[in-house]
Amino acid sequence: MKNILFSGLGYNKNNFELMRTVLEEKGITDVLDFGMYQQYKNLSDDKLVNELCAQFDKLSVDEDVNIICHSRGCNIGLILAKEKSSKIKHAVFMSPELQNAGIIDKISSLYYRFDKFTLSLHITVYDDSIEESSESGLSDESDLYKLFIQTRSLAEEASKDLYGINSLVVYGRGDKFISRNGVKALTKNLGGKLIVADTVHHNILLTDTGCKEISDEIVKFLNDEPTSYDKLENYLDEIHPTRRILRKTKERTRNS
Repeated sequence: MKNILFSGLGYNKNNFELMRTVLEEKGITDVLDFGMYQQYKNLSDDKLVNELCAQFDKLSVDEDVNIICHSRGCNIGLILAKEKSSKIKHAVFMSPELQNAGIIDKISSLYYRFDKFTLSLHITVYDDSIEESSESGLSDESDLYKLFIQTRSLAEEASKDLYGINSLVVYGRGDKFISRNGVKALTKNLGGKLIVADTVHHNILLTDTGCKEISDEIVKFLNDEPTSYDKLENYLDEIHPTRRILRKTKERTRNS
């Protein structure tokens, strides 16, 4: 079974090789690189979809495949999941960016980082700082930002037609780029499984947490084995700690 890896805006060949190594060490072989997200700039919607389908067909060679998508690469994966649904056996979406992180998401991420002392305790095995820095600070007028908006719009529409696809959504609880409500909505649209990982990193495969835990769950999913998270649960307080604080404060006020 071929496994096509879709990287995000911070794509570089080194990061792909590192992610492939993590997966191969867990038994997921024949991992193929879909290529650079940035190469699809300045295309019309139809031309973009046609280019993506052509690259997919080139890699899949009429075989069923698994797709493993990261960050804004999830947008590309969702578009292709709709166009090539009959050929995709499993779809993994790691740290999907279908919505911009809001102020509550950013406060929650910051709270988590300090509350859990993650800045010192969560040590990355690989350096994903290049990806995090390149994901931020895009000008609203830049071609890459326009590509993000374009693929996000197409992906959101595609997700509405993909209920029942064999999918797994994964993100880090302290990830500052992620909209928690966006992740929840995507998982519901797909009818898939969700993992909320105990990490602050955007590229969760390239962390010690990812290597030890997340990759195991992804491998179970790709091998049709039960994962640790077989349903979307009510985790509103968990992913929005500021709301939990407010609720507890109100409770103490009432009891005083």
